[in-house]
Amino acid sequence: MLSLVPVPASVERRPGSFLIDGRTSIAVDAGSPALNDVGRFLASRLRESTGYPLPLDTVLKGGKGAPAHVIVLTLDPSSSAGKAEAYTLDVTKGGIRITAGDAAGAFYALQTLFQLLPPEFGHGSPVYGVAWEVSCVRIEDAPRFPWRGMHLDVGRHFFGKKFVEEYIDLISHYKFNVFHWHLTEDQGWRIEIKKYPRLTTVGSWRKETLGDGQPHGGFYTQDDVREVVGYARERFVTVVPEIEMPGHSTAALAAYPELSCTGGPFDVQTKWRVFDDVYCAGNEKTFEFLEDVLTEVMELFPGRYIHIGGDECPKTRWKVCPRCQARIKAEGLAGEHELQSYFIRRIEKFLNARGKRLVGWDEILEGGLPPNATVMSWRGVEGGIAAATSGHDVVMTPTSNCYFDYCQGLTGEPEPVGSYLPLDRVYSYEPVPPGLTEAQARHILGAQGNVWTESIPGPRKAEYMSFPRACAMSEVVWSPREKRNFGDFSSRMAGQYARLVERGVNVRIPPPSGFEGYPVLFHDTTVTIESQVPGSVVRYTTDGADPTEGSPLVSGPLHLRASATLKARTFLPAGGSSPVPRGIYSVLDPEENGLAFTILPRRISAGSRADTVRGISYRMSLDGLPLGHDSVTVRLDSYFTVKEEGDYLFTIAQGDPVTLSVDGSPAVTNRGENWWDIPSGLFHLSVGAHAISVSVAAAGPAPWMDMQVSGPGIELQPVPPSMLRRRR
Repeated sequence: MLSLVPVPASVERRPGSFLIDGRTSIAVDAGSPALNDVGRFLASRLRESTGYPLPLDTVLKGGKGAPAHVIVLTLDPSSSAGKAEAYTLDVTKGGIRITAGDAAGAFYALQTLFQLLPPEFGHGSPVYGVAWEVSCVRIEDAPRFPWRGMHLDVGRHFFGKKFVEEYIDLISHYKFNVFHWHLTEDQGWRIEIKKYPRLTTVGSWRKETLGDGQPHGGFYTQDDVREVVGYARERFVTVVPEIEMPGHSTAALAAYPELSCTGGPFDVQTKWRVFDDVYCAGNEKTFEFLEDVLTEVMELFPGRYIHIGGDECPKTRWKVCPRCQARIKAEGLAGEHELQSYFIRRIEKFLNARGKRLVGWDEILEGGLPPNATVMSWRGVEGGIAAATSGHDVVMTPTSNCYFDYCQGLTGEPEPVGSYLPLDRVYSYEPVPPGLTEAQARHILGAQGNVWTESIPGPRKAEYMSFPRACAMSEVVWSPREKRNFGDFSSRMAGQYARLVERGVNVRIPPPSGFEGYPVLFHDTTVTIESQVPGSVVRYTTDGADPTEGSPLVSGPLHLRASATLKARTFLPAGGSSPVPRGIYSVLDPEENGLAFTILPRRISAGSRADTVRGISYRMSLDGLPLGHDSVTVRLDSYFTVKEEGDYLFTIAQGDPVTLSVDGSPAVTNRGENWWDIPSGLFHLSVGAHAISVSVAAAGPAPWMDMQVSGPGIELQPVPPSMLRRRR
C-alpha cells in the first residue's frame, strides 16, 4: 500500500520500480525557468541522502530529448496538471517525469515523490552507495482549497527561529501553503519594530508564567523574519503575520502605556485570560502607532494577507473613556461595538491602500464587517456562513475540529487541557457548511489547524499536539471529498508514523483502542484491545504500571475477573510508542453502587423531548447518557464514600456550565466560558458517605463534562464508580 498523505486525486499503480542511483540525473525544462529553484531543491535533498552527484541540467523545451534514468521537471499549463498547484507524477522503470501547472505544483509533486521513498530517506545520517527504490506509478493531483493553513502561537510561549523553520518544512511536506504566525499577545510581543524598540525590550518578556517564578520571553529580529519568510517561500508557503488589535495588546501597552485608555502602568501578562485593557480607539496616537508598526510588518511579509486579530476585545475601558466616547459621538456610531468596527475599518483602509488584505477572527463581524476583509471563523461555523453569504472570503477554523491545543485522548495525555479533539474528529471536518449556494461556497478559501500555546511550553509538545492531527487536516484541505475515508487514512498513516519517527518528530502514536475509560465490572468481563496502527504491537499491564517493551503482548481478548487498572501501549517497529491510556475496572454491586441521573428539558420546541428522563449511571460524566440534541439540564446525584478522612480535591473539565456541591455546600461553579479555567474545590471529608450533586446545562450536539477527584491514597482520576453509593 502507498502511504501517501494527503491522498492524491488519482493513483494508478504499475509493475516495477525506478532506482535512484549513481546514474540518475535531474533535468529542468529549458522553457520553464520558474522550475529552476524547484530543481535545485530536489537535487539538494537527493544529494544529502544518497551521496550521488545527481547532476542538474536542462532539456529541450517541453521536456523533450531527456536521456534515460533522469528525473524531468516541466510545466504544461495546457495539460490536466495545468491549473494552479496541480501536478502529474509519472514514474516508470526508465525515469520520472513531473508535469505541473506552476512551480508550486512541481514542488508538491516532489513531496509525493519523497513519500514514495523509504521512511529513512532524507533523515538522520546519509546512506551512501545504495539504490533508492521508487514504485512505478502515475499520480494526477490538485488541491481542493487555495488556503491550506497551519497556525503557531508564539506569543504565549516563544519558539526559536530554528523550530519555526522546521515546523514550516514539516507542514510543507503535507502540502500546506499558509503559515499563520501569531506574533503578538498579552503575554509577549515577538517581532522587532525598529521605530518602537520598547516593544521588544519591554514587551517581549514577562516575569513569570502562572506563578512559576521563571522569566519567559524572546523575539525575532527583522533579519530573523526575513530568513523565515525566505525559507517558507522556497517551500511555497506564504507567511501570514498576526499583529493583534484592538485587544490582546497588554504587552504593547506595557511598553507604551499612553496608547491605553487609562495610561497604565501595565505589566506583560503572566496568566491566560482576556484582559480589559486594550488600545484606546479614541486616541489618534493609537492609529499612528499601529500604522507605523504595520508599515514595518508589510515590508517584511510580501504576502497578500495581514492578520489583525480583532477577537476577544472587551469594551469595559471604552465605555468610560472620554476619548472613546467622543469618537463614538463624532463618528455617529451606535456604541462600542460599532467603535470596534470603526477601528477595524480604519486599519483595513490603511492596508488596502498598500495592496494588502485584512484578515480577522470572526468578532470583526460585530458592528459591521469591513468591506474587503477576510474572516477566520473560529467560534463555530456561523461567522463563516454570515461572511460568505455577504460576499466575503472565509477561512474555516472552528474550535470543534481545528484547535490542536485540545487534548487528543481521555487518559494518558501530557498536561491535558479541558477540551477534547481526537484525530477522527479533525478528519471528519467539512469546511464548506451546508446550505450555501455555489457562489457563496466559492468564498470558503479553505481551513487551517490552530496551535495555541498556553499549555505548550516547548517544541516537543508542539510537535506532539500538531501531529498526526495536521496530517488529517492536510487531507481535509487538499484531497477530493469523495476520496476521504478515515479507515483508509489510518492505514496509510502507518507509513507516515514511521517517517515522522525517523525524522525525529515527537508525533503522537495512536494508543490502543477498546478499553480507554472507567468501565464497570460486575462479575467478569472480556476486554478487546486493538492497535490502531497496522504493523505495530500492543503490550499491557493490569497492575497500573506503564507497559514497557518487556510487558506481555496482547494476542487476543483479555478476561478480567477482578478489579484491575489496565494500561496498554502501542509500539512501532521503527521505534516510538503511544501514550498510555488507562482503564479502571471496578467490581461493583449493581444494587448499591452508581448514581442517579435526571435529564430535564430546558427549551421546548417542535419535535423536542418534553419529558424528564431518569436512570442509573456509574460515571460522573455525560458519557453514555441519552441526551439527544436538545438543550437540557443534567443532574447527577449520589453519595461519595470515604474510607480515610482527609482533603479531597474535585476538578471539573467541561464544555458547558457546571455546578458541583458536596453535602449541599460550598458550590464549585464553572460557567463554561474558558476551557483553560478548570475549577476545583477542596473539601475536608470525614469517613462515611457524603451527598454529591452535579448540575450541567448541556447544549449543542456534543456536550461533555468529566469530574475528577484526588485524596488520601487516590491519584487524580475520574471519580471511581466503587466510591459512588446510590441514593435511596
